Amino acid sequence: MDLLNRIRRYRNAYKNYISVMWGIYTKKEPLKCILKDDSVHMWSIHKAWQYTFFVSKINESNVIDYFDGKAEYLKLQYKDKGVVFYGADEMGDVGGIFYAEQYKMLKPRNEIVIDIGASIADSSIYFALNGAKKVIGLESDIRAYNFSLKNININNLTNIITLINGWYGKDSEIYEGKIKIYSLETLLNENGIDGAILKMDCEGCEYNLLNEKDNILRKFNRILMEYHHGYKNLQKRLKKQGFLVKIFGSYLYAELM
Repeated sequence: MDLLNRIRRYRNAYKNYISVMWGIYTKKEPLKCILKDDSVHMWSIHKAWQYTFFVSKINESNVIDYFDGKAEYLKLQYKDKGVVFYGADEMGDVGGIFYAEQYKMLKPRNEIVIDIGASIADSSIYFALNGAKKVIGLESDIRAYNFSLKNININNLTNIITLINGWYGKDSEIYEGKIKIYSLETLLNENGIDGAILKMDCEGCEYNLLNEKDNILRKFNRILMEYHHGYKNLQKRLKKQGFLVKIFGSYLYAELM
């Protein structure tokens, strides 16, 4: 079903949707993208992919300038609020987060969110606009981190979101010899957090969760992560700690019972 929905999105967005999909699959860019209005654009893979989420929203939001190349930022309307993102043409997943609402089941109820793999702060901002009391984000890529700081500031969310340029894993290690690695235990302790919800999208670092102490895992009410090399060990560990675990697509959702 996910594949059929993906094909449908591309067909709704492009006249040459087959060649666009093939270009994305073979990672050939820039991609020649022919829109339904016959306009032709040479876009990056990331931008072409994002457009499929936004195409049905173009007329009711302010994303058209971004896709026409008239603005260096993407601006959209969300809950009657104008939200601005720099760096969205290269990084993040603004379309998937704000229009497909892939983190909808994690919507916080005045809770603290730990956001592992915050990218350009698109997920952190989503949580902040959906009831988070506080968001602590972790992002290792320095360009994404710099975009995230700009996005948090321009959207007036510095009082809710704190971003750290770091990686997730075992304490006392240095990621690629450059930045500090933080465990969940350290993130909770350094920020005085006793309970939170957890989002992870970090290209494989999610398996470091297997090294966390049992009492640290039970401090999270809900967990949603994208897994990259199988889910069985993660599922087993979380079930043992009293979580109800559900698998859908490449995502694992766990709720403490």
